[in-house]
This record gives sequence, C-alpha cells and structure tokens, in this order.
Amino acid sequence: MKKLTILMSALFISVTASHALIMPNFSGDMGLLGNITLPVSLDAQTYVAGQLDCGDHVLIRGEFAVNATNLQNLIAEPTAINATFNIRELSITGTFATTHMVHYITAFLGEYEPAGSDIFLKRQFGLNNMLPSLTESWFGVNGASAYPSYGIGGAYAGKIGDNNAIGVYVFKNSDIVTSSNSIATNLRLGTSLTNFCADLTSGMNFIYSTDTSFFSIDEISLHFGLTMLAGNVNVFCVFIEAGIGDFGLSTSGGVNLEADSIYLFIEPRVSLAGWQIQPSVFCLPFASIDKMIFLYYPQSVAEDSSMANALLGANLTVYNDSLYFLESNFTVGSHLTFGLPGTNLLSVAENIASGNLHPQLSVSPFISVAFMGGNAKAAASIDLLNLSNIRTGALRFMIGFKTTL
Repeated sequence: MKKLTILMSALFISVTASHALIMPNFSGDMGLLGNITLPVSLDAQTYVAGQLDCGDHVLIRGEFAVNATNLQNLIAEPTAINATFNIRELSITGTFATTHMVHYITAFLGEYEPAGSDIFLKRQFGLNNMLPSLTESWFGVNGASAYPSYGIGGAYAGKIGDNNAIGVYVFKNSDIVTSSNSIATNLRLGTSLTNFCADLTSGMNFIYSTDTSFFSIDEISLHFGLTMLAGNVNVFCVFIEAGIGDFGLSTSGGVNLEADSIYLFIEPRVSLAGWQIQPSVFCLPFASIDKMIFLYYPQSVAEDSSMANALLGANLTVYNDSLYFLESNFTVGSHLTFGLPGTNLLSVAENIASGNLHPQLSVSPFISVAFMGGNAKAAASIDLLNLSNIRTGALRFMIGFKTTL
C-alpha cells in the first residue's frame, strides 16, 4: 500500500510538470463544522477539496479531511492526539472524446465515486445535489455514501451522448462494511433525463484474509446499489436509495447475507408554496451514519453484540429555501425523526417481540444563511425520548460554514 501511494504521488507530480506551461483552472470547496454534545464534548470536522483542470484533457482532484474530537480537553492535555487526518480522494483523470462519447480514465486513491452518493451523476451530467437533507454530511464532497469503501485503483467512465454514462472500476479495497481486504470490481450505469435520473451500481469483492494471501480467495462478496430521483422537483418527485453492501459467497459453498449492509431510503418530495415537504422511511448502516450530522446512535448500542449495526426509522422534513432577509437568501426548516438504533430490516420483528428496543424521537431545527460568499448553518437536535440521559448524545448543537474556493 505504501509503494502504491508513492507511485500515485509521483504520477501527480509528473502530470503536473508536463502541464506546467498551461495555466490550469482551479475550483474547490471547503467546509468546517463544530459539534457540541452534552455533557460538554466539542468535536469538529473540516475538509478541503480542489480540482485542477489542466488543458481540458487532464483533471487532478484532491480532497482532505480532519476529524477532531474532545477538543475541550486541549487545556488539560495539550499534547494529546485528538485529531485524525484523512485523504478522502487523490485522483488523476485523463479525458478524450470520440464521435459519440467522452472518455475518462482515472487512477485514484481514497473513496472515489462510492455507491449511494450522487457524485457520479454530478460529474457526468452536472446535476445539483439530490441526496436527502436528513443524511447531510460535512465530511467532504462525497458526503455520506450508502456503501462506504476506501481503496486504490483505476476507473473508466464513458459519457454516451447527453443522457447516459457507464463506469468500470477495479481497485484494492479496504472494505469498511465487511472489515476486510479485497479486490473490488464495479460496473456502473447512469442516466439523466428531464424528470428522471438514476445511478445503478453492481460489483464483486474478492476477499482475502491478509496481504500475504492475495491468491487465496476466502470469499466472494456481491454488492448492489441504486440511487434514483423520479418526477418534477418543482412539484412532486420521489427519491429512492437502495442496495446491499455485503452478500457473501464462501469458497466452501456457503451463502451469507449481512443484514446490517442492507440500506434503504425512500422519500417522496412535495413542493408547495415555497415549502418542501419530505416524509421518508429508511434503514441505514452505522458505517454510513457515522458521517451524518442529524442521525446518530448511542455508543452503548454499537458495542452491544446482540444488536444490529443499523438504524431503522422514519422522518418528516419541512423547510423553505426561498426566504430573504437584508438581500441574503436563507433556509429554515426542521426534521422530526423516529429511529430504532440497533435494528435492521430483518431483526425488527424479533426486537419488537423481545422488547429489545432503544427508540429515539428527535426534533432537529436548522437554519442556513448565505454569508460572505459561502453558506453558514446552525442546527440543534433534541432526542425527546432520552433527555433523562443526555450522555447518550440526546442533546446536540451544530454550527458550520461551507464555501466555494
């Protein structure tokens, strides 16, 4: 892995040097979020992402994130390590066109166009954000993907005309869902029409136990993902995200469906007199929720081996993003969320029958204001069913800022 990282860095330098005489176009984003949980615990997340367009034929992308925890202990323990640095993406893309297609060949390190995000559709078709407000993330450009993975490898994407795209990915994957090393292959199909867009991904992970057993495949894991938005976004539409992150086929002949890797999010969206009304039902793995700001689960549930590592729930989001004050656009709204942490789609009946439930009912008001060329946001989340034990994270406050570089 270290040698591959060095090779990627050398490739970045050589490509940059070869285009030194061409003035590259730069664009980027950055964000900073502070999160206060009672009893007082101050965490922060920040990311910086940028893209260099070198002569319309080479794209260089970089995205870096820092996650800092327990900042309130800095005075007592100024030398303690309380932050982690993460390379979210390093990639080099070469692009060229033929008669009916535009081709993109990429070498990458990190989380590159993961299933369940909308980044592939954005890059291929220039679409706006379509992911639910409830699953909002400040962890980077990709946000919170339904099937998070991290690896190093290559990808090919081809845009066919104005409405269709195909992608093929091969990479060494440090799989966050299966907690194992694997060689992953993905096939992706994307389409964008007037009132319909979809991103369909399917793939295989060839899982091996250690780095020394590369040619000894222990298990083949299948995964599938769908992100879809159908309808008129100005009147009525439906967002659907669904998939399976880990359907294992053992070399000994066994079959295993990892229920915690099943993800589902269904959200009808109604636009009425400037207000957006969005009810939803969902089941999401903890690995995805870790990057979201409005959804959470108690650590005691995650550490309980009898509970699932997933959150089953329902939500109602209402907001208005067309308000103005002193010539500044702002958004105001709220989430009302009922959740059952430690419960997935297959364990819900058993948990209800046994009474092994940890229900949440959270109200999460938020406001977002255009400010200094960016966007400032403040939010709170109150778990009405667990206020008696605020140590579970039942009361949280968030403030953040995003801007375009």
